[in-house]
Amino acid sequence: MKHIKQGKNECFPTVLAMLTGKSVDEIIASARVISPLVHSWDEATANSDPNGDAAMVYRHLARKYAPYLLDYVAPVNVKQISDAGLFMSYRHFVDFTKHGRGAVVMCSRFISRPAGHIAAYENGLIYCGNMEGPMSAHDYYKLLASKTVLCPFAVISEY
Repeated sequence: MKHIKQGKNECFPTVLAMLTGKSVDEIIASARVISPLVHSWDEATANSDPNGDAAMVYRHLARKYAPYLLDYVAPVNVKQISDAGLFMSYRHFVDFTKHGRGAVVMCSRFISRPAGHIAAYENGLIYCGNMEGPMSAHDYYKLLASKTVLCPFAVISEY
């Protein structure tokens, strides 16, 4: 898999590009066919309109490029994830990303600071568009725990 650096608010199209080998520009052009507003929203707009353009466009992109991600494109409810104890332990995270390829879905550990992110993985390496290059699942999990509010709650394999 080729690592691609993401633009602002472009983690989902960047992950699709890494998983499919297509360019991010092609993925975003496909999104703009559905809504010209794609990637023009800010966090406040995206969080206040969970069933608006962002969710609709991401569902379209998932159907077209990675149907196995379809259930993971809506904005995440941090409170539900936290209350249900769905955050992945280190061991599960490393085990689930060890073989194959797919995506890692993350959200904030803190209800007061909602955030979501997605990264690609392949055979134990995490390809995060916010990073300069791929890193081991071990190192990525430790980085998330020490330097971000994010914690993985799902690993979705393409197989």
